[in-house]
Amino acid sequence: MQPASANWQGQPERPEWPLYLSYMELQLRELLTRYGNVFVIWFDGLGHQEKYDGLRFHTLIRELQR
Repeated sequence: MQPASANWQGQPERPEWPLYLSYMELQLRELLTRYGNVFVIWFDGLGHQEKYDGLRFHTLIRELQR
């Protein structure tokens, strides 16, 4: 495992990767449902959306902030 400062591209080959994405979803759900309307969500450092299942999170954001 690498520290975040040395690994900005994620490690989708790790078995824990789906758990990380689920944790990320839980964090987004909290931000988007407990604190009112959100003007912008900025994902810093996500150069490869396919690794982070970008469509999944884009859809989630749109559904929760209607």
